[in-house]
Amino acid sequence: MNKIAILIIALSVLFLTGCISVEKKIYKIQMTGPNSGHASITFVNIVSQKDNDRDVSMKDFAELVTDYVEGPKVEDDYPNATNFKKRLYEANEQLCAEFTFDFDSLSIPKLFRLDDKSPMMLFIKDGTNNEKFESCNGVWGGENMPIIFWKSGEKNLEWTINVQTDFEKTVPLVEDYRSWKNKNKK
Repeated sequence: MNKIAILIIALSVLFLTGCISVEKKIYKIQMTGPNSGHASITFVNIVSQKDNDRDVSMKDFAELVTDYVEGPKVEDDYPNATNFKKRLYEANEQLCAEFTFDFDSLSIPKLFRLDDKSPMMLFIKDGTNNEKFESCNGVWGGENMPIIFWKSGEKNLEWTINVQTDFEKTVPLVEDYRSWKNKNKK
């Protein structure tokens, strides 16, 4: 293959625009102090959005690994958090990811409490990036007040957000993960 053909192929791969999406995100926070704790975010059923019916899953999987698992994207989303741990894994024949971190300020996981006697609160930006509230272990204020409230002193905060509901134009990334995992066994 000549250099021009290789260049054309490389450029076309660069301009294929896919998008990584997930079925849902599960958030769990274990409070370890008044303003500190441990957070985990689980991404269930990670998929690649087709680009004009083109499968760009290999590119999207590479982006997932280089930018999120090995790179700083998660840390960039939660500045000032510490002790990051990241992993990809398979569950129920779906690719999942779990990111965990510690925090010493309620603002890092975007929680709010007026004072020590007030409930813990979290504003849910329903509709952003197709995200919709699914469930929580607190009290959901509903569409008119998209806030989750947890009783003062609650140590375990959990909520689930649905992201992707239409999988017609998606490609599961679990096969890419299996290949990557087999290549990286040590």
